Amino acid sequence: MKTSIAAAVLLLVTGCGSQVGPASSSSPSAGPTVAGRCPSAAELMPQGVAGNGTVPLADDVSVTAAVECVVEQRPVAGDGVWSFVVEKRATARLDHLATALREKDEPTPADQACALVLVVVPWFAVVDARGTWVRPHVPATSCGDPQPAVMSALDALVWTTVSATRTTQLTTEAQAKRDAAAAAAGCATPFKDMIAIEEADKAPTSRSDRWPPIDAAGSTVCRYTAGVDTEGMPSLTFASGHRATGARATAIAAALSATGPVQPCTARHRAVTVLTTSGGAWYLVEDDGCHRLLDGDHSVWGQATPDLLTALR
Repeated sequence: MKTSIAAAVLLLVTGCGSQVGPASSSSPSAGPTVAGRCPSAAELMPQGVAGNGTVPLADDVSVTAAVECVVEQRPVAGDGVWSFVVEKRATARLDHLATALREKDEPTPADQACALVLVVVPWFAVVDARGTWVRPHVPATSCGDPQPAVMSALDALVWTTVSATRTTQLTTEAQAKRDAAAAAAGCATPFKDMIAIEEADKAPTSRSDRWPPIDAAGSTVCRYTAGVDTEGMPSLTFASGHRATGARATAIAAALSATGPVQPCTARHRAVTVLTTSGGAWYLVEDDGCHRLLDGDHSVWGQATPDLLTALR
């Protein structure tokens, strides 16, 4: 897998979240050698502590392989989606990497001006002739970036997966099937219940003018059940979805354009339809409760007509 580089953010970190440069002697990987296995998933994530080594690769270390450890999300047949710690190895094109890792950090002049960038270097080690994993320091430029020669050498390696260790379930099988069905229908999941969220923030207000004509070229109709997520935030769980075209799309567009002012109501909804037009406009309609409509682009409200509710079914 190629080394990834993301620019234009405010910190410079390696793949495990430590700044490029000498690591503290108290770091779990401060020494040049490490246990011959991948760190935990927590250490491999950006907030982890698996820093790079403190000194450049020694001249007497014969590099026989390179090891990369990453966290990946993978589907598991019949058991949803899981997080895996994946170990990959490269055994060719190692000379350039070894040479680049033996360089020293460039000095930083007192008046040095540097761009604010984020350079993500996946957790990697080199393997010596005895099979020992060595975590050398990644030589830095005068601005603290990994030296280009190191990045180029890592990009040139061809990785082969050695092992994948399952760690944490991210999605249940039922949720995975629901997500797949939503994707096939062109529906987002999960979806925030913006009707409940905006209503809690301020009282619904109607448009001051007529609702504009709605694109009748086609719409995606997505039906959801209302509830809350694990953090207590109002959310919508996908139930079904389809693409409305032809006469049905025309009927939906006409009913939307005829939307009237929102009516006072306190009944709670249990189901919501999210309508996205081919022009990109999107609306939330209460299938029950007060039967209100929220224009998601403009945060204005209307009252769904019986014709609209019928057209959306």
